[in-house]
Amino acid sequence: MGKKKKATLPKKSRGNLIAKIIVYMIIIFCLIGSVRSFTASGSSIPETEPKQEMKNKEDENAAISIGAQTFAQNFVEEYLEWNTEALQKRNEDLEQYLRSGVAEDAGLRYSGLKSHSTPHKTEVINVEETGDNTSIITIHATHYLITKKDDDKKKTEKKGPYSKYLKVPIITDGKGYLVNDIPTFTSKPKKPEIKEEKEEDRTTYKKADRSSIEKYLPTFFKVYSTGTTEELEFYTDDLTLNPLGGDLVFKEVENFNVYDGKGDSLDIKVNVIFTDKKTEGTILQKYNMNILEKDGRWIIQKLN
Repeated sequence: MGKKKKATLPKKSRGNLIAKIIVYMIIIFCLIGSVRSFTASGSSIPETEPKQEMKNKEDENAAISIGAQTFAQNFVEEYLEWNTEALQKRNEDLEQYLRSGVAEDAGLRYSGLKSHSTPHKTEVINVEETGDNTSIITIHATHYLITKKDDDKKKTEKKGPYSKYLKVPIITDGKGYLVNDIPTFTSKPKKPEIKEEKEEDRTTYKKADRSSIEKYLPTFFKVYSTGTTEELEFYTDDLTLNPLGGDLVFKEVENFNVYDGKGDSLDIKVNVIFTDKKTEGTILQKYNMNILEKDGRWIIQKLN
């Protein structure tokens, strides 16, 4: 028997197979490339948001920030702290706050000083942006002056507190703060003129029906001042009220107005007088209430 010949594809079929393989490989490579491109573009979208947010933060002037305000308060405390027998120490304490070139005493000349000074309180009154990295922060400060008595040099006398208003110029590099020049004393700011808002006209509840509310209010506020949470549940439905704790004792209802509220409820504006047990002084408190009559009694729906 003769040898069997190996089966072979015709040259034409073999060429078609190779062509198909090449086409499939091209398709696969294209799909892989598309997925990578989509993934890359998708992941790049959220990256732009933090960058934009970071850029906005960098654009903010740190000289008006809370940190700058605290820095200005700390500086003023050091500024108002001195001992006539150790003035060089004040200069050393101020050095960390002052920009290079600003007078080491921050403008306070020591000649003629007869009293020591110690700071009491500081508070920020105003913050004014004066440039991209500068500001002027106005501080209200109080301090005590301590002097030696003429009749006995070993004894001292403390006077005050005295009030001061200082404008502190601040400069920043975005990371830290410095006082950009000596502070300037200024006058007490004027009280802002804010007109009282007029209440819109409201329908007043019938005067004939005020009597029950007039009896109800003192009863409630007496329990509200010295009673318990459980006792207050009688005056509410779904609302939980906590008593004042006993330090304020109900004295009287000074006056009240009743208005129609939503639905069948009533809005009440009431002025109440309490006595402070510790000081024995009288205190006026104003309350807004919303009440609703239910099962023959008044239920408090809101109290503030």
